Amino acid sequence: MAAHVVELRELLTLCPLDEDQQRAAEVLVHQCSTAELSELGLGAPPKPLVPKGLEKLPMRARLAAVQRVMSSIEYNHRPGNFYNVSKDRPFCRIMDTARDMLREALPIKCIEAVFLGGLLTAGWDGLQRLPLGFKSKVNGETYRHIVLVVHYVPERKWGALGISRQQELMFKDLVFDSLAELVADYKAAYEKWWHKLHKARIGLPFEHDTHATSSVCWRHHTISPAKQPWRQCAATLDKFSDDYKMLWGKFRASEAGGTSPYAHAPPPRRERGNGSGSEKGEATAGTTSRGAAGSAAASPTKQRQAEAHASPSRQRPGGGSGAAALHERYASPMRSRQQPTGGAGQQRGTPPRPPAPAARAGGGAGAGARPSPAKSLALERDASTGREAPASSSAAGETAGEAAGEAVGEAAVRDEQPGVAGGEATAVRPPDPGAAPPAPAAPFDPVGDPGAKPDVPSDSDSDENSDYGDDGG
Repeated sequence: MAAHVVELRELLTLCPLDEDQQRAAEVLVHQCSTAELSELGLGAPPKPLVPKGLEKLPMRARLAAVQRVMSSIEYNHRPGNFYNVSKDRPFCRIMDTARDMLREALPIKCIEAVFLGGLLTAGWDGLQRLPLGFKSKVNGETYRHIVLVVHYVPERKWGALGISRQQELMFKDLVFDSLAELVADYKAAYEKWWHKLHKARIGLPFEHDTHATSSVCWRHHTISPAKQPWRQCAATLDKFSDDYKMLWGKFRASEAGGTSPYAHAPPPRRERGNGSGSEKGEATAGTTSRGAAGSAAASPTKQRQAEAHASPSRQRPGGGSGAAALHERYASPMRSRQQPTGGAGQQRGTPPRPPAPAARAGGGAGAGARPSPAKSLALERDASTGREAPASSSAAGETAGEAAGEAVGEAAVRDEQPGVAGGEATAVRPPDPGAAPPAPAAPFDPVGDPGAKPDVPSDSDSDENSDYGDDGG
C-alpha cells in the first residue's frame, strides 16, 4: 500500500481535524486515485435513482418514494451551499438547479430539497406544492428552515417533503386534514428540540410546467405564533387554504400583465409620423380610414369656417397672420429685447414703445436719441400751423413725455435684470478675475452628521435569500 494512502488513513482516524491536518489531508487526497479513495470510503457519492412508473402508484406511495430520493443525497453540514440557491429567479432556472442535483449528487440542505421536490412532483394531477418557511430561536440564536407542503386536492389531505438534521422537521405523511394541523405538528417538533417558533410563512403554489419563466411567490401569508394566540394563527392558515387558488390566479394574472420582474418583454413602441403624412395618419390602418371618412363627411359649416380662416382678408397688415400676428400685436413691449423703430410692422393704434436703454443713456440728446411723444406732437402741430410753439408748453410736454418714457424704460430694465430688491434696481457687479473661486458645498456625511440616522431594518426578516438549513437540530 502506498505511503500517502497509509498517512491519509491515519489522519481519518484523528477526526475531527484541525486546520493544519485538513490542509495535509487535502494534499493526500489529490495524490490518491479513484480506486484508493473508494477503499478508504472517500469515493464519489452515489447518484440518486428516481423510480420509474411513479404515476401508477397511489399518491401517498409516490410522495414516500420522492422522499427516499431526497434523503439518499447526503446532508450538507458545512457552511454555504454547493448549488445556486437564489430564489429570485424564474422557475425554469430553479428547475435547472434541481436537475444538477440529480446529476452531481453533492450534499444539499433544506432549500435544495425544496427545489428537488418541485421537480420530482411536477405534472401530478390534483397535487399542489407550496413553500413553507420557519423562523425559530433558541439561546439567542436565529434558525431558518423550509419544507415543501403538498396538498392533494381530491382527498383534501396535507403533507410535506423536505430534509433536515432532525427527523421531526422533514417529511410529513399525507394524513393531515388542514394546513393548520400540519403547521401545528411542526410547531410541536420545534418545541421538542427547545426551539420557540417565531414565524411561519406560506407561499403560493409552484407551476407544474418546469420550463415556465414565471417567478415563485415564496412568502404570501405570515403567522407569528410567538406573538399571536394559536387560535388566531390557525384561522389565518385556514382562510389561506381556502383562498390560495384564487390568490395564485391573481398572482399569475399580474405576471401576465407585466408587473412581475420576470414578465415577458413589453410590446414594441408605436412610431410617430415623420412628416411625410399626417401626424397620426400612419400609426394604424384603422386610424387612417377613420380620418379619411371624417374629412369626406365634413359638415358645410366647418368647411365655411375653414375657408373664412384661410381667406386673404384675415391677413393682418403687419405682414403676419395666425399665431405670429397675435404674438406681434399683443406682445408686451416691456418684455421685448429688440425695440422696433416703427415702419410697416407698427400696428395702427398701438402705443409707441419706450426707447432702448442705450438711447436713454445719453439723456435723450445726440444722433441716436428719439424725441419724446409729446415733443413729436408739438413739432407736427407747429409745422402745420407755421408758428413756433411756446417754450413753456413745449418744455412741459417734453418733460412729461420723457418722464413717462424713462419710467417705463426703467420698469423694463428692472424686469430684465437680476438683483432687484424692494422695487429698486441694483447694479450687478461683474465677477472679479483675481478673487478666489467659492469653495464647493461639502457633501452630506452621515457619519459626521450627528443627526443622521442609518437606514437599518429593525428585524432581520427582510432578507429573502437567507441561509436555509440552520434548522437548529
